[in-house]
Amino acid sequence: MQIITLAEEPGWEAELQKFLNLSLAKDFFTEHMFNRIMKQDPNMDARFVYLAIEGDVLVGALIGVRRIKAPEELVEPQKEGGWIKVLAVHPEKKGQKIADELLKAYEEALIEEGRRFVRVSDFASWHVTAGLDISYEHLLEAYYRNGYAKAGQAVDYEIDLTGFQIPAYVKRYEKKLLENGFKIYRPAPEEEEEVTAWVKKTFSPFWAYEAGMAFRNPEPTIWIARKDGEIAGFSVYSALEPEWFGPIGVDPEKRGKGLGTVLLYRSLLSMRLLGERLIVIPWTEHLFFYTQLSRTVGIRHYLILSKNLKP
Repeated sequence: MQIITLAEEPGWEAELQKFLNLSLAKDFFTEHMFNRIMKQDPNMDARFVYLAIEGDVLVGALIGVRRIKAPEELVEPQKEGGWIKVLAVHPEKKGQKIADELLKAYEEALIEEGRRFVRVSDFASWHVTAGLDISYEHLLEAYYRNGYAKAGQAVDYEIDLTGFQIPAYVKRYEKKLLENGFKIYRPAPEEEEEVTAWVKKTFSPFWAYEAGMAFRNPEPTIWIARKDGEIAGFSVYSALEPEWFGPIGVDPEKRGKGLGTVLLYRSLLSMRLLGERLIVIPWTEHLFFYTQLSRTVGIRHYLILSKNLKP
């Protein structure tokens, strides 16, 4: 077996997408997702995509990334870190420590650059999942064996929109909000700069990027709320992936009025009208907020892992 990089042999890229779909049974690497994580991420560098080749067969892969371009304001604060977007081993090769060799190669490259830590796999906006799905036991064992430890956790909710309707209590929330001067609507393209600036200031540059992506769709896939002309909340859908909901956020001073719930249901109805049946609420820790959705058909639990690197 040999470990190479995608920069050395770029011809493996087409095979890589198929390999990931074969090896990670709970994940689905559509062309859209593969392009987003590999080609649309300005931080990607093929020198940090590692492939394990046995004969002429791809048996393992690690997609690594460093924060080198975007968001620009986080490049300097995160200059000592690296991330693993994906680690995968061929289903017939589990137990052969292929993951160990891939991790070793990537960690050595990070250390050579002077980087001091590596995380799995919370590389916001260009991520596949928030962390490692705990059902991938062979990968979890490999990470633990190589000195990685739990740094956090998150879940995805999977929601079936069959028969979706807005409940009466949500309609009451909306009626009261409108009576109290709130305006809830889909913003026009010319509002993008104002909306993304507000999201960035109130929440994070990652959420601002994702809100901006919502404006790239033919019809902006975002709802916002205003009170007295000022933005009070927002809800994004189908921005990073067609079936993904979020992010969503409400001004801390405007919470407790049901505004978040109204924005949530406005967005889910919009997804239903686009023909989405199974949608994903990815990377959340807000467990109770989403339990109000009646047709939760799946929950994926992720561990965010980290390791300090030693020269």
